[in-house]
Amino acid sequence: MYPDIETKQGRDVGHRRLVLLDILAVQRVMPLWRAVFPTDNSPALMLRIALDTAFDRTDPVLAEKTRDSLYVDIVENRSYAKGQETAMFVGHAAANTIITAVFQGVPDADAEIDDDDLDPEGFEPSMLAAAAEAGGLPWSEATDRKKERAFWDWYLGSAIRRACEMTGNEV
Repeated sequence: MYPDIETKQGRDVGHRRLVLLDILAVQRVMPLWRAVFPTDNSPALMLRIALDTAFDRTDPVLAEKTRDSLYVDIVENRSYAKGQETAMFVGHAAANTIITAVFQGVPDADAEIDDDDLDPEGFEPSMLAAAAEAGGLPWSEATDRKKERAFWDWYLGSAIRRACEMTGNEV
């Protein structure tokens, strides 16, 4: 998937598509954040920063510093009651969308790394959004597999197409 998104129209357009795709994924699960934190707009702010970074409207160094501060607040410093973990996944996904915007490039397809080898701080926004929608990470028994499947069906069937349309090109 990544090579098609990144290379058909050039790196800048492809990179912006990846950022837009992450934004769409987080927006899909944003109601889960608002249900727990109705007055906290931190994830929406992070999506705006990611978009502005991808379109060269903000300093990437400042974007990354803001991301780090909000990540610590949302993921490390907050306490979540049972059943509110999905909100944390939404905030984490929004924070990592800034990482997508700051660091251009695609994952190394040849790297022999599986999900268990990754630092949770570096999980892809789409995976975290899927975890939010499904109520747990892929390896968790609490994960609702039907909701997880619905997320990925939407992602592969609609979100990729929409991200391409938003950059002026079809898939």
